[in-house]
Amino acid sequence: MSEETIAGYRILETLGEGGQGRVYLAELQDGLAKRVALKVFPPEQRLRFERELEAYRAIEDLRQRSGSPHLAEGLAAGPLPDGGGYLAMAYAQGGTLRDRVQERGPLPLGEALELGDQLLAALECLHESGLWHRDVKPSNVLLSRTG
Repeated sequence: MSEETIAGYRILETLGEGGQGRVYLAELQDGLAKRVALKVFPPEQRLRFERELEAYRAIEDLRQRSGSPHLAEGLAAGPLPDGGGYLAMAYAQGGTLRDRVQERGPLPLGEALELGDQLLAALECLHESGLWHRDVKPSNVLLSRTG
């Protein structure tokens, strides 16, 4: 992927890949060099992008209204010239729960309970607003630098 494909973002590395597209670590080229997770949908996933964009709008509205620190921050989104689309989200520097367990093994009990409480708080916030995640799994649980 070339830097020109998504104006304003420089791709640093691939974070993940699936049937819907790829997620990149990217750097905003606005002089501040803020790092983001950039989810890119290919043209054949245009409808999926539109559905996910609608969901992210609802989640971002909820995140702002609720002040929940446990919902990922949406930063930008838009169509791509090739017919695909992208979503830019705050980059979670701690990686995923899946990464954490693979690197260090099972979580200590206290850490697992704290993480469980935070995950349940995020899901409760979504559910109270009529939103459902539908894909809760360790690779979709994002961790901050401090956990």
